[in-house]
Amino acid sequence: MFREHEGKLDPQPDICWMNYGGVNPAEYIRRYGDRRNVVHLKDFVCTKLGGGPVYALIDKDGNAVKPTHADTGFKMMPVGQGCQDWGAILGACSDIGAEYLIVEQDDFVDLDPLDGVAQSRSFLKEKYGI
Repeated sequence: MFREHEGKLDPQPDICWMNYGGVNPAEYIRRYGDRRNVVHLKDFVCTKLGGGPVYALIDKDGNAVKPTHADTGFKMMPVGQGCQDWGAILGACSDIGAEYLIVEQDDFVDLDPLDGVAQSRSFLKEKYGI
């Protein structure tokens, strides 16, 4: 997901995977703010840091092996219900003038996706007025 902007690539950061990978999302957004127009908002919990891959991988026989929440301690959550520092992240988005904030959901374990969207929207509207 890249957009060309004045001869530069415009990456669309996904703050879930940044944070999971050990990068501070707010610092990253500010550092590359001149190329940030769209930011993907996504929340998660992870009780086993360094628990390994959280998506299916291919084993030596070519079969998909999908880790479980019990294996990794990782679970997608509606925005506002996980471990993200939303004040810092949304502050960074405001500081750089991000035009679009997209709530993205990958995979909810025990929640209907439409309920997750409603909960994310409610959190952003009630807590931050967006």
